[in-house]
Amino acid sequence: MADQSDNQNFLDNASVIALAKMYKDSLRDNVNTVTNSNAKGQRAPQYFYGTIVNTGPLGTEADYTDARYWVQRQLPSNSGGAVTDAATFTAATTPIAQTFTATNMSEIAYSTHSIRVGTVVKIFWEFDFTTPNPTPRHLIESPSPGLIPVSIYSTGGSDGAWDGGTSTFTFPSYTYNATDVFNSNSLGTGLTPVMRLFRGSCAAASNGMGYFHSGAFVLLFTDESPNVDPCDNYDGATGDL
Repeated sequence: MADQSDNQNFLDNASVIALAKMYKDSLRDNVNTVTNSNAKGQRAPQYFYGTIVNTGPLGTEADYTDARYWVQRQLPSNSGGAVTDAATFTAATTPIAQTFTATNMSEIAYSTHSIRVGTVVKIFWEFDFTTPNPTPRHLIESPSPGLIPVSIYSTGGSDGAWDGGTSTFTFPSYTYNATDVFNSNSLGTGLTPVMRLFRGSCAAASNGMGYFHSGAFVLLFTDESPNVDPCDNYDGATGDL
């Protein structure tokens, strides 16, 4: 015969099931906002689409700096009917308009934040049963963009040098503006490379590689090249001309 704790567990499980059904039903009902009447009333899938944004629903929340992102829900918005048309998306409107927090699973391990604002991502959700009240967790399954090739031009700084009196090199101090090599969009201005591959007298670079972190582009390294003057390949040693 079931004791009181068994009854309580049954009630708790029933509450969880009811809550899950309510959340899925709300998603199903949201499908009724689509313009194609043939699709109305169909059960909503356990995923939807959103665009990465840099603030929350109030417009005043700070952007995240780890694997979490603010995401604005989107709907497909193609005006043409051809199956060969490239998909387009637009922000969802009431009653399903929402901006919410989602976690990119591929960035959890290293707590990075590299998806660019404006990127359309696929969102799915699972219930978190470790919380006192089961909570739907929105998740992103998107690989980090990795390194991005950029075109750059110097905006300041100076050449490095070789000091024969002290037998020491100094690094160049050029700063750069960076643009995407594919579409010429500006990615950042006044950037200093994280890594200087050469020290001594070096010419300014015209190409580089970088990545996005916390919404900002990071210039990792460039193709600064040695001038005719002594320029040391920086390997940590000294005097290795």
